[in-house]
Amino acid sequence: MFKKFSIILVTSAIILAGCGSVKTTDNKTGDDTQEKYTNETNGFTLEHTSKWATKSTPETENVVAVMLMAKVKDSEKDIFNENLNIIVQDLNVDGLKDLDLQKYSEKNIADIQNTIVDVEISEKKDLEIGGMPAKMIVFTGKFGESSLLKWAQAYAIKDSKGYIFTFTDSPDDFATHVKYYEDILGTFKLTK
Repeated sequence: MFKKFSIILVTSAIILAGCGSVKTTDNKTGDDTQEKYTNETNGFTLEHTSKWATKSTPETENVVAVMLMAKVKDSEKDIFNENLNIIVQDLNVDGLKDLDLQKYSEKNIADIQNTIVDVEISEKKDLEIGGMPAKMIVFTGKFGESSLLKWAQAYAIKDSKGYIFTFTDSPDDFATHVKYYEDILGTFKLTK
């Protein structure tokens, strides 16, 4: 049951990431205002520039708390709509109880290796997100028959909740766009 739930969770996030219907436009010089997103259900805020659209519905907030999708293309060669999603997971369920950050990270990496084809992890590091210790991996792979994609995924735990922060992009644009992910993560704050 636990393994099935984990795979469904990872798959849901990946599918939602690929199903964006946010209209993109070419990058133009102009106002790029800072916007604040508040998620009352899961008790957090974050900030992003107006180049990102947020998607959150009451039906999905307990699985994928929020998804941000780029509204702006950097160039005509920018063919993948980079996105960031945040999953908030209740750790009071069987199979997740008593997991520390290291075990939670290992569980999620195993789920990725069981879901993504041709996974290659290129980086692992420790960091802090919203005052929480976190672990991050960077990896490439294919989801089903998709083209090669590149992800950065970070894990954190606070008060029996697991947080999964996922950024997805094409490998060609990842190095340029990952700074947006890092900037948004830098604004993440728990409110309860």
